[in-house]
Amino acid sequence: MIVSILLAFAIDAWWDAHQLRDAEAPAMDALRDELVLNREELQKSIAFNRTSIRIASVFLSASSAQLRQADFRSQFDATPAEAAGVPWTLDTYDPDVGALVRFLDRNELATDLGRTVYTAVVNLETKRADAEEEAAVLWESCLILLRGLTSYVSDLAPTQGAPIGLGLLNQDGPERLARFRANEQLMGELVTKAQLQSIYTRELRALLQHTGQVLGILGVDADTLPGIGSP
Repeated sequence: MIVSILLAFAIDAWWDAHQLRDAEAPAMDALRDELVLNREELQKSIAFNRTSIRIASVFLSASSAQLRQADFRSQFDATPAEAAGVPWTLDTYDPDVGALVRFLDRNELATDLGRTVYTAVVNLETKRADAEEEAAVLWESCLILLRGLTSYVSDLAPTQGAPIGLGLLNQDGPERLARFRANEQLMGELVTKAQLQSIYTRELRALLQHTGQVLGILGVDADTLPGIGSP
C-alpha cells in the first residue's frame, strides 16, 4: 500500500515536471522572438541618438555668423530639417515586453536552461528600468529646450504633421538658428541635454549587449542578425 502511494506521488511529480517542461519551451521561444525584434528597435534608437549628439556638437561649435551662411549639408552632415530638430529631439526605446513579463511571472521553472534564462531576463529588465529612468530625466531637459525654442518660432504658423523644431526652416531658417545659437542660457541647456543623451545612449548600448547575451543563452547568435549601422 505504502509503495503504491509513493509510486503515485512519484508519477504525479514526474507528470507535473513534464508539463512544466512542455510549457517552458514555447515561453522561451516567444521570449526569443520578442528580443530579436526589440534588438532591432534598440539599434535604431541608439543610431538616432548618436546622430543627434553629433549634430548638437557641431551646432554648439558653430558661431551665429557661421549658421547664417551655413551650407547645412557640409556643416552638419545632415539635412536642414535634422539640424533644426536637434535642439530638443531624442528617440526613446519602447520595447515590447509581453513575452518577457509572462516569462518573469512563471512560478516554476523545470530546467536548468529555464532557470538560467530567468536570471538573465531579471538582469535585462533591471537594465531596461535603468534606461527608462534616464529617458525620463532626458525628456525634462528636452522640454526645457522646447519651451525656449517657442520664442523663436512664435510668429510661424505650425506646419501640419511636423514637429515644431522643423518650423525653424519655414522662414529664414539659418537666421532663426543663428539667433537660437546666440542664446547662451539655452545653449547651456543644450549642453546638458547632449550630456544626458550621451548617458542614455550608453545605457541603451549596455542594454543591447545584455539583449545579445540573453539571445545567446536562447541559442541565437546576435552577431548573425541584421545590424543597424555601428551602435
